Amino acid sequence: MRQAGSDNTPPFPASHRTGRQPDRRKEERMTRLVSHEEGQATAEYALVLIAAAAVALALIIWATSTDSLPSLFEAAVRRVRQYMP
Repeated sequence: MRQAGSDNTPPFPASHRTGRQPDRRKEERMTRLVSHEEGQATAEYALVLIAAAAVALALIIWATSTDSLPSLFEAAVRRVRQYMP
């Protein structure tokens, strides 16, 4: 017969020591919650992508209506040409 504490392992499983069996219903609820949260994360990513697309569209509309985009590119080309021999 094995003695308790001889190799740092209890002689009986935890359910025997506490007098309770593992709660299967609780495990099932946790599994459902985790799977629900995964769907929520997907929805959050979709909302972030829609918001990013809206910002990009607003930037494109602003840049084309103010003619600031061509002047920005011209300034960048002038700056690069300054560093070329």
